[in-house]
Amino acid sequence: MNSTFWLRLGTVVISTIVASQALAAETPPPDGYSFRQAAKGAAGSSEVVAENNAQGFRSEVSQEGVRVTPLKGDWELGLNLVGIGRGDVLEPVDPAGAEIDGNRTELRRGSLVEWYINDERGLEQGFTISRRPTGDEAAELVLELDLSGELLALPDEDGRGLRLMRPGDSLAVLSFGGLMAHDSEGRELPAWMELVRDGGLRIRVVDTTAAYPVIVDPLLTSSTWTSVGTNLTRSVAWGDWEGDGDLDLAIGNYGQANYVYENDGLAKSTSLTLVWT
Repeated sequence: MNSTFWLRLGTVVISTIVASQALAAETPPPDGYSFRQAAKGAAGSSEVVAENNAQGFRSEVSQEGVRVTPLKGDWELGLNLVGIGRGDVLEPVDPAGAEIDGNRTELRRGSLVEWYINDERGLEQGFTISRRPTGDEAAELVLELDLSGELLALPDEDGRGLRLMRPGDSLAVLSFGGLMAHDSEGRELPAWMELVRDGGLRIRVVDTTAAYPVIVDPLLTSSTWTSVGTNLTRSVAWGDWEGDGDLDLAIGNYGQANYVYENDGLAKSTSLTLVWT
């Protein structure tokens, strides 16, 4: 293990203003992205599901949070909101059932609304906080999420995003980035992510001068051309490795192992998986 800090994880971000959310609610959802009640749910179940063919994954939202799995593949990412507060003093969030409105679903947790929008851009996960949490006014607003699944997370250098990959694979399968936060007057608030060692993620927002409500909202997408490895690549070639009609990528490296990445052809932008070295 080198000095880079790895953690098992799922993901999140922060942006938009109240007016933009109202507009989004009035816009008809694009075909094929709407949430629906899970077929396996018993009477009264709050679990809802939606597919995203453009990004190549499926989302399941329950009272705990969201679970994301690929339409083709075997990884899993879970992301559950577990606390809100100021600094390191956090309170647990209220339980909630999912309410569906087309391609948007909401979990109403008292003064906090956790919401999801599923469209061709990816899965947007947002938090609308109606009033300032109590506590040390000099400390940041903090949202804590419990991350689960086998994916490993590597933070971006600016602290505003994450790359998620399977163990042993240098290509990220998901990207969580563009972290931003805004208050009700549209002012952008400083915000960043922190990985914590017990399997979680904290989002910190400087809300000293913020006018509430504050909106924190992320976008989760499939990640195609992101690699955490550094190789002395001398040649690349495209070819149909397994005869399925999708072009796969072969990479020749100088003094290092060569690689073949298989194209699963699901996402709008090619999704590659390391299959040979």
